[in-house]
Amino acid sequence: CHIIGYVRNSHGLQPGATGLEKHLEDILQGSTGIRTKTVNSYGKKIKSLETEPSIQGNSIHTTLDISLQLLAEKIFTHPHEGTFILMNPTDGAIKALVSLPNFDPSLFLTPIDTETWHALQNKKPFTNKALQCTY
Repeated sequence: CHIIGYVRNSHGLQPGATGLEKHLEDILQGSTGIRTKTVNSYGKKIKSLETEPSIQGNSIHTTLDISLQLLAEKIFTHPHEGTFILMNPTDGAIKALVSLPNFDPSLFLTPIDTETWHALQNKKPFTNKALQCTY
């Protein structure tokens, strides 16, 4: 969750809230198109014209190695707190990164009740210890 991040729904848009979703939003987002529809008084579609095509966002590629990432997540687990970073010493490529405590980004797909929000705040899972802390 700290690497990829998550998106939030904001007036029909889904801007990135954290992680790569936030920092690379301009690259990932793309744009919606515009379609003009003509309907008669009965609501029957007479004509549809695409006046501006939608543009798909760009893809990105990371240096993460999924097998190393899964191994790091298996080794560095609760109750540990902190960060685990595996980096290629030759070129500085990040191969695995874990920050604990973490959270499930799907939590934000629906509104969160106050009790759940306060319980999350006590654990401080939203801080990416690899990128937001100094050790």
